[in-house]
Amino acid sequence: MGSITAPKATLGVKPAPTMASFSSRGPNLITPAILKPDITAPGVNIIAAYTEGNSPSNEVFDNRRTAFNVMSGTSMSCPHVSGVVGLLKAIHPDWSPSAIRSALMTTVPALSGDLIVTRTLTNVGSPGTYTARVGQPPGISVVVEPNVLIFKSQGQTERFSLHIKAVNTTYFAGVDQHKYGELVWSDGTHTVRSPITVEIAH
Repeated sequence: MGSITAPKATLGVKPAPTMASFSSRGPNLITPAILKPDITAPGVNIIAAYTEGNSPSNEVFDNRRTAFNVMSGTSMSCPHVSGVVGLLKAIHPDWSPSAIRSALMTTVPALSGDLIVTRTLTNVGSPGTYTARVGQPPGISVVVEPNVLIFKSQGQTERFSLHIKAVNTTYFAGVDQHKYGELVWSDGTHTVRSPITVEIAH
């Protein structure tokens, strides 16, 4: 007998959830500027529907059959993401696959030198005033202009720029020439996080 209860956000859990040891993760060893995975979802010890054509252990001597099983892997995490995509598509039937992917994960291109990168944000919820907070990559200055965006209606777009500049080259020694930070927009209730990857060019 099983039951399904409504999910709720839980904060301050210790230890916090971590990436499974068998999961692939970034940076890419060949191209460190590629951040992977794009998105993660629960995939360890998941109770899910199971084929009764095989035993739960997949062993030849196992004659048991069950409609449900506890499994781990990509096959278990994929349905979580697919479900979220389905819900988003139901709420926003006009959104393209790219828009849905952007809503699930946001990233930026490899960067070198002093650059200004411009991005556009689209408000998909209620009106709100979002303030930027930057987690600076080591040795890198990132300034957001403007650092406050006011959205008065759903669907409204606003542009901002990231001014990125190397300020402390002592962080650039060694093999790893990629530095990581984050940009967080928040209206006090909703939070949107974008990772920042900076590639140091010599």
